[in-house]
Amino acid sequence: FVPAPDYADRCLDTMEPSDKPLTQALAEKLHELTGVYIPEDAWQEAHVEKHLRMNYVVVDTKGKAIDSSRDLQQLKKQYGNQGEDRYHPSSESGLERDAVTDWDFGPLPQQIDMDRGGIHVPGFPSLVAVGDNVAVRVADSEQHANEMHRIGLGRLFMLKMAKDVRYIKRNIQGLQKMRLQYAKVIALDKDKQAKKIDLEHELIHLIFDLTFISGMPEVRDGSTFVKRLEACKPQLIETVNTVSTLVSEILDQYQLVSKNLSALTQINWMASLADMKQQLDRLIYRGFLADTPIEHLREIPRYLTALSRRMEKLNHAAARDQQLIREMQSLYQKWQERDQRERKKGRVDERIEEIRWSLEELRVSLFAQELKTAYPVSIKRIEKRWKELGL
Repeated sequence: FVPAPDYADRCLDTMEPSDKPLTQALAEKLHELTGVYIPEDAWQEAHVEKHLRMNYVVVDTKGKAIDSSRDLQQLKKQYGNQGEDRYHPSSESGLERDAVTDWDFGPLPQQIDMDRGGIHVPGFPSLVAVGDNVAVRVADSEQHANEMHRIGLGRLFMLKMAKDVRYIKRNIQGLQKMRLQYAKVIALDKDKQAKKIDLEHELIHLIFDLTFISGMPEVRDGSTFVKRLEACKPQLIETVNTVSTLVSEILDQYQLVSKNLSALTQINWMASLADMKQQLDRLIYRGFLADTPIEHLREIPRYLTALSRRMEKLNHAAARDQQLIREMQSLYQKWQERDQRERKKGRVDERIEEIRWSLEELRVSLFAQELKTAYPVSIKRIEKRWKELGL
């Protein structure tokens, strides 16, 4: 990238402002210009001189400066709990509503401009599930708004179809058995809220999401809401049966794998058993139905079958199993570190998620080849894709 000023000017001339981290956007542009990949961990931000760092100012509702720093995380720790909990104050946009039970209001724009203490900031209107009800709020980020709107929209469809919801709850096949199995599933984040997640609630949410929302254009006005309701309602019972069958299969397999894994205690297998336990806990945990995209949820039975096959092979191939763990260890650890970093920031990076599911396919390829993978996969292919994604 020499001469550096020329490359800097070329990037400045063509890069557009976005929500991407600067280093990611810059790496993508430099790759576009030269074909050279720059790993994100190659950027030495700590070495950037102080005067070149962004300066952040905390202001009150009247625009008066309270504090400033070039360390955003420090400001967040100090003042984060004094904010509006990711939503703008309800008095500013006029769009907010409480106790919504029908789309009896106007369309929700994707974005609005708001004045916060004399500063123009964007707001992102969305439906939000609040307890058993729905409200309209203006979120502070597009990603948060999209996440909340999808959940809130699903809840609004449920409210409009309350009789159907009650019928579904009475007729989910094997619900009691699934609840007993789900009671033994770990809470990934260990908080009390996660432990209270109810399987019936997750199932109903998934059923309505798949019936009325998943894979379809976004709903942001009353007319579209009514049309979607009328067009998709006939598919509801079929979706109930599909979801019940899939989740029942997943939990049956989970119970079997978990039981068999717990019964294995051979000291020389510890590395393999720890790796399998870690994989199992990332696949099945409290809230996995809401977190896992349907295209990956459908593959979980195959991943669990691969785990069972892998356990069966330990009796005669434990050394081979541990050799394969070592081969993928560097790649897996690299992904794990990035995943944990993003989770701490409260962000979902689609690139990290793509690699995550490729690693699941890689495990099938390495430990249970006879089951076949959804697409060609190898350590080299994933490492190449890692570079292509700018990670």
